[in-house]
Amino acid sequence: MITNPFPSGITEPSGNALGRQTALGQTVSFFNQNPKVARQTRFSFGVQRELGGGWTLEAVYVGDIGSNIEVTRNINALPNKYLNLDTSRTAAQGANNTALGVTVANPFFCTTPNATGTGCTTGSALFVGAGATTSVRQLLRPFPNFGDINTTVNDGSSSYHSGQFSLNKRFSQGYGMQFAYTKSRWMEATEFLNAGDASPFRQRSPQDAPNRFSMSAFYELPFGKGQPIGSHMNKWADAAVGGWQIQGSYVYQSGFPVRFANDAFYLGGPIAIDSPTVGQWFNPAAFISVVGGNPTCGAFATANASCATPVDHLRTLPFYFGDVRSDPINNVDLGLRKDIHVREGMKIQLRMEFINAFNHPLLNVGTGQITVNPGSAQFGQVVASNQQNYARRAQMLVKFIF
Repeated sequence: MITNPFPSGITEPSGNALGRQTALGQTVSFFNQNPKVARQTRFSFGVQRELGGGWTLEAVYVGDIGSNIEVTRNINALPNKYLNLDTSRTAAQGANNTALGVTVANPFFCTTPNATGTGCTTGSALFVGAGATTSVRQLLRPFPNFGDINTTVNDGSSSYHSGQFSLNKRFSQGYGMQFAYTKSRWMEATEFLNAGDASPFRQRSPQDAPNRFSMSAFYELPFGKGQPIGSHMNKWADAAVGGWQIQGSYVYQSGFPVRFANDAFYLGGPIAIDSPTVGQWFNPAAFISVVGGNPTCGAFATANASCATPVDHLRTLPFYFGDVRSDPINNVDLGLRKDIHVREGMKIQLRMEFINAFNHPLLNVGTGQITVNPGSAQFGQVVASNQQNYARRAQMLVKFIF
């Protein structure tokens, strides 16, 4: 059954009917009229050395500097000078929240609309649609007769620095090996810690992974024709015991930083813990204290015992920390291959592969899965998750190569 998606009719655009009163009292978004082109400057330097025996060592420095990155900004945010500077819960914090939220008469309230309803009569307030009351917080904005005014600016920047090292053994004597390690640091300034800040806050990138190690190897078993053992065996024996190869790979990568979306008071001490569990992924006591079994937030526990996110507070807590991260990648793949030579230029290849051979789960632990609201009883816990990687899989493959 088809129903009318616009039961109240379609709201027509006002055009210029309201003149300078267009969008007054509303949230406004507009495009930057003079955008800049984002820049990425990449550079690298490396050395390579042959060690003998088929081994090669390589070390490379890779860097990337980003500038003029486009970021969203609210140019009508409450100025930072009105925000509370407390570093813990105090009576002043609660009083400041109350003061900025006080309801007062709205000076923009239209008491006498004109006959068409598109404006106010002479001598009345500024625009139609303004409520009779508003908050002190709203009146302290740069443009109090508007809501948020969102646009974009090219104030963002980023930097990436890494050392990349590899050790390779060319295939010889029936085996080959590769080792690679990357140590990196990725920083970004692409969002504002407080909406009224002069520039974006520099912090860890949400994609920062400071450590990545990988290795792979394969080995041909020394049995069958052309091998040290059984070089002259007949084709039937070679079909059974010759042409076997084992192979495997291992990858470890640091997890990505966890986002602390909610503001909180940092009381001191380590935030990360050595062995995170779903019951405690980081140390909540770094942000709250427990008195008599009840959580408190600093010295002022009476009116703020819930440890709720501070209101109208100058945030200094970063969104990301370098040592509070999601689950790391820790994966092993194994494989077994068998080549059966039919005749010159033809062979049958049998493969068995074990993906995530040790069945190591990679938890989807990040924004939305970890409770980062200090007002929650589950603060610091993983409340929802699934497995990002595949559980152990075994797959078989048969190929005829000619």
